[in-house]
This record gives sequence, C-alpha cells and structure tokens, in this order.
Amino acid sequence: MPNYWSSKLFSVGFASQTAYDAEDGGPSYTWLLCELPSVSFARDIQTLDMGLPSDGVAPETIVGSKHGGTFTVSMPLRGQSAAYDATGAIAVNPEMTLLADLVGGSYTAAPVADAIDSTGTNDANTLAMNTPGGETVTMSPGAFQAVGNAGTKATTWAGYVKSQTGVAVEAFEDSTIQALASNDDIFGSYTVYPGGAQPTARSFKIVGKESTQGLVLIGCIPENGSISLENGKVPMLEVTYRFTDYKYDTTSEGLQSAAAFTRLPPVLGSSKGRVWLGGGVKESGVGESNGTAETEGTCGVGSFKVDINCEVYEIPCHGAAQGVSQVVVGKRNISTSFTIPHIAAYIDSDGGDSKWGVSLSDQKAWSVSLMLGTTAGKMFSVLIPAAVCTVQPEQGDVDGIQAFTLEFQPIAYTADGASANAGDSPFRIGFA
Repeated sequence: MPNYWSSKLFSVGFASQTAYDAEDGGPSYTWLLCELPSVSFARDIQTLDMGLPSDGVAPETIVGSKHGGTFTVSMPLRGQSAAYDATGAIAVNPEMTLLADLVGGSYTAAPVADAIDSTGTNDANTLAMNTPGGETVTMSPGAFQAVGNAGTKATTWAGYVKSQTGVAVEAFEDSTIQALASNDDIFGSYTVYPGGAQPTARSFKIVGKESTQGLVLIGCIPENGSISLENGKVPMLEVTYRFTDYKYDTTSEGLQSAAAFTRLPPVLGSSKGRVWLGGGVKESGVGESNGTAETEGTCGVGSFKVDINCEVYEIPCHGAAQGVSQVVVGKRNISTSFTIPHIAAYIDSDGGDSKWGVSLSDQKAWSVSLMLGTTAGKMFSVLIPAAVCTVQPEQGDVDGIQAFTLEFQPIAYTADGASANAGDSPFRIGFA
C-alpha cells in the first residue's frame, strides 16, 4: 500500500538560495510554525491552431520549461522564547526575518542592561532618564523601544522614539502604559522599516511524514504580504512568494519541529492592545501627543490589516536556468485598511464631508498606529507616522453599527530629526 502524503502532517522551512545552491540542495532550513502553503505552478504553454488529421484530436501543444509559480504561507506572529532575558539582545525569529525581506530593511535597537532612573518630569510621551552613574542613555530616533522591570518583564513605558534632547526622550505618541519607574531597564527591541533593500532569495521546502514526501520551491522572492490584526484574534502574517523553479525531493528529512517562540497574544484591551488614529499627527501636523496617558486609543476600529505589495520584475536571460537570471523588487506599496464607527468627531467642521473624505480630497495626513502587549518578549507594534486616505471612504453597516471603511497609505515623513536607520521612515514594525 502506498504511503500517502497527509495534508495534516507537514513541515515548512526556508533557507537562503545561496545556501541551497552551495550545499547542493541540502542546506540547514529554518522551520516555520505555519499553515500548509497553497502552491500554484506556472509553465509556458503554446497551442498551435493547425490543421488536424481527424475530429477529436488535440491540437499541437508546445510546452516551455518549468517556470516556477507562486505560493502563499500563513503563520501566527511570535515574539521571544519563554526563557528570554529582557536585558539581552532580542532574538530574530523566523517571522521577523520574512517580514524584513518583505519590507526591505531592518534595524536592531541595542539594549541597555544597566538600570536607569527617572530624572526630571516624566509623562506619557516624554521619558527623562539617566543611569546610576550619571551617563546619558541614547535612544535611536525612529526605533521602537520598551522600558520596564527586567526581572518581571513588565513594561512601564513603550513607544517609537521621535527625538532626544539630553536625558529627555520624546515618543511619537503617548505611551500605552505609564511613566518610567526608578531602576527600570531598556529592553531589547527590533524595528523593521522599508530601507529599499532587495529581499534575500530563498528556497522553501515542504515535507511530509515520509522521507520521500518533499517539495522544494527554488528562487523565492516575496510578491506581497499582509499582517492581520483583528480585535480578539491572534496576529497573523501571510506572504505570497514567486518562485522560478521547483523539484520533488525524494530524500527529504520528514517532519521537523519549529524553534519555540511565544505566540503574540490576541489584540485585546486586557493586553494593552490599541489602535490609534491621530496619536502623533492629526490633520497634517496638529500634534496630538500631550502627555496625557491614552490607554484606549481610538475605539471601534475593526478588521485592521496592513498590506505590503511588491512590484516584482524578472530579468530574462536565454542562457540561465528557467530563462531568468534574477528576480528583483522595484518598489513596495504599503497600505492599511480598517473600519471605524460613524461619530460626530469624524465629520468635518463645515459638515460638507467626513474628515476621511477631506483626507482624500485635500491629502491631509493622520498617523495610524497599533500597539500590543505589556510583557517584554511579547510586544508588537505598527506605526505609519503620516498617512492619507487613498480610496473613497464608504459608509455602511458593520455588525449593526454604521461605520466607515477606510484605506490609508503612507506619505513622506521627516519629523524624527534623523535620517539614519528607522528615523523618518514612513512605515515601521516593532518587536520588543
């Protein structure tokens, strides 16, 4: 009896294409905790409309080379392991690696293990600090940072750094939690941002229970991806890749275990989950950060999703395998979409339109952010510092309430006062 490949028993891993080529198809794979990818194969097929010898005979078909295809992989976003030392360097988990490929850059914020003390005035969007020895601690503008008790991993202050003057650090918007406490530590963090880098070409392997059940997808480049952050649900990352070749591996490893990382909690208020419109920039620059702790954010936001679409180009080459010498990303387009209830605060002062319609017609910017978690190793954030509506806002029923359906895209942002790394970037994803 044949050993059938069960759709419930599988493992998915990835490696750099360079490692795959160098080791003749046997690199060390990083295994994912994900759903079974859906794979679509592509091949050039040409049908010649010529005379046939008899009725019912198939026309002549010219089949080109295997020319890859696409596949989609979906996985829950994860943070750090349960044994994570909150004062140590943050580990880059597999999802962070794939996100950096998709977005086109990354920046690691160095942790400070020494305790820091509050000095001067602290409030929800300003952090004043120094070390016990009196040294000034420097934070990087644009980076996502979290501060708290390293022993308990509880966070007292978190946000994106906008600027620093001496010991005073200004956050882009109010912290979701509270002001700094004495003897707190700066946790390790990781900020992903669009730096224009080309993604690392990768090979993906899908294996079943038996060693003969294996499929390798070669030359994989991300085409598009999304982060779904719906209220009450686990944050999910979905990425669609284009591959240029594939092969069935009959000497595969069988089922594999993914490295253990803690899954991010559902987006709930009890986990200090918050979506905030206008937390830092509202209607083209009117600052909303005022030092008053904002724990709820903008209520009623639903179906929150971030989409990253890559314009992918293949460089043809007659002498290369599959006729392609390279696959490159020419441009990335980022958008976020969500629903928000119709309330008076969102109607323009003259009543002629909603403020979202004004954002579309006059290109007035709003900041869009999401913050999740209070425990080091399980914190996640998304920030678009300045975004405008790019699709006509629609109004309709959402779970029995009249609501707007909105789509925003980033515009240029330069208010961080720093152009290096994540500073001034139009889109950021933070882990801590």
